[in-house]
Amino acid sequence: MNKKLLEAEQLIQTIGKLVQPVIMGVIEANRAICRIPIAKDLMEGVMKAGNVVNPFDPHIPANSNGVMVYINIPFCKGRCAYCPFYTFPYAEERVKPYIEAVKKEILLYKGKLEDIEIGDVYFGGGTPSLLWKGVVEIIDHLRSNFKISGEIGVEVHPRDVNEEMCDALSDAGISKVSMGVESFDDEELKTMNRRGYDGDSAIKAIKLLMDRGFYTGIDLMIGCPGQTVSSVLSDLEMAAKTEVHQIYTSPLLLLPDTMWAIQLKKGKVEFPPAREVVKMFSSIFDFLPSNGYEARAGLYFKHKRASGMKKEYITMGHAFNIGMGVKAFSIVPPTLTGYVNTFSFEEYIKAVEEGRFPVTMGASILNQRQLDKIYHSIGLLLGIDRNDVERRLNVLMDIGIYADLNIDKGEFEERTGANVGDVLGNLSFLIPLFLFPLKRLGIIKEDSKEIKINDDLISGIIARILS
Repeated sequence: MNKKLLEAEQLIQTIGKLVQPVIMGVIEANRAICRIPIAKDLMEGVMKAGNVVNPFDPHIPANSNGVMVYINIPFCKGRCAYCPFYTFPYAEERVKPYIEAVKKEILLYKGKLEDIEIGDVYFGGGTPSLLWKGVVEIIDHLRSNFKISGEIGVEVHPRDVNEEMCDALSDAGISKVSMGVESFDDEELKTMNRRGYDGDSAIKAIKLLMDRGFYTGIDLMIGCPGQTVSSVLSDLEMAAKTEVHQIYTSPLLLLPDTMWAIQLKKGKVEFPPAREVVKMFSSIFDFLPSNGYEARAGLYFKHKRASGMKKEYITMGHAFNIGMGVKAFSIVPPTLTGYVNTFSFEEYIKAVEEGRFPVTMGASILNQRQLDKIYHSIGLLLGIDRNDVERRLNVLMDIGIYADLNIDKGEFEERTGANVGDVLGNLSFLIPLFLFPLKRLGIIKEDSKEIKINDDLISGIIARILS
């Protein structure tokens, strides 16, 4: 081994010695918080505080082309043992009022945004596939008020996947699907309180979705009771055999009001040691890149055969996001605005029926006049038009362009109106200066078509750090 490789190996080992204790500390701290008696009461207090609707008119820029829309469908047939989300038990009589309320909220935004072109649209929850006919109805209503220039994605439950639903979602223009498989092990599914499917039916659902042309992603939960490195590898092997387009290895995060957190406090459930969880993730970064998958942002892995298809299914794939539905949150970076809708089903319905935004809390720092002045000043500094500044910033907030650690130069130019080197105007010289050291280290690879992360190198480093 030459001197440079030896130095690199020593650096990786040093980083590993620092990183592993931190990760294990975070895992143990998360479990410790859930054991604190007052933690559940505090969590319930936060939820209750989110029920009140406060008068709030979001400051959203006049030109918000490309903004992502997230629509929350909060219903579930049962609560999973790990679920930290604020959901409602599915009840048929609640479905129609909720769908109509979301359509009314869309009209509130139509009055504010007028004829903008929205980007990607995502349906999350809860379990949107429970209400797939309602999802189609909302998409039709959204299209009647806005032009949708991006892709539409929806989260589905394996139990709900059938030919009728697939046909309807495809006809509605949905191209991406994310399915919470969590595990292919039937005993682990029972422990998770996952209902309505087993490992075999989950595989059949994956194959049906892919056969119908959906870009299909699945979630696998890591760090759950009863899991071992061996059982995680078994799940990965089964997933890899399907060649599903995307795999998200979701680390277990416990919140105090979840079923497992309550059981943990009572000593009724045991989780794998933190060191074992670290080994699980080490095995993930070792196995998937060796079996046809490339590491992407976070803990996403994309099959190499899907690299030319679509960008990843990332629910919050845009820094500029408008959320609709109960407890949906919105982020509007241009005006430094953030707000969240009420957590109360009843108050949400009441607010939109009265023509009010159903916001429980929010804040705006800038208004349109102040924003115009900032854009004008940036334009003068960079030597580009004020409208150019606005358009390019809107695209740069689209995390989906680079969230998969792969920038397609053609797509980037099409959406920004400028090539990668010119996107910062007269400061474009910074880009090669920024990329040069990363290229020298082999972390970044660039050719005439794309700029991308060296997936194999990064995966190898992470696997060795965690091993």
